[in-house]
Amino acid sequence: MSLSVTMMEGTRITCDECGTAFHRLFGMVDEDGAPAGAYTLDLHVKPLCSLLAMITDDAAGRPTQVVAELRVVEGRPELMLRDTPADPFYRRGFVFERGGRALDRAAALVDPLKETFFHMSDHIVLEDSRLRAHLGLDKKKDA
Repeated sequence: MSLSVTMMEGTRITCDECGTAFHRLFGMVDEDGAPAGAYTLDLHVKPLCSLLAMITDDAAGRPTQVVAELRVVEGRPELMLRDTPADPFYRRGFVFERGGRALDRAAALVDPLKETFFHMSDHIVLEDSRLRAHLGLDKKKDA
């Protein structure tokens, strides 16, 4: 399976929790040239991290969403699965309109799509230059 990332436009919004402005970016993931998933990146400054939401279809064709936090720990990117935030952006829209699932952390860790999401996140971290710049990662050094 060969994955590639396509970066798409984003928007600047204000965090409901802390009132700080941040960028919400969008992207697509292709597998061997065919659409395989989508993602959003919320690039927060305090603390320096990115909230990553990934969506792909499960075996029944339902869109499935998982949310993770990306941080730099000792100079290396670290991915931590987390429960879906209360922010309505993550709790409505495409996934739910199509009868999909939003996995909490515990469900994501045992779901058959777990490895797919980790594989997608690896490519997003390596290929999305906006994320890498935000987290201060050098592609050659951290790859």
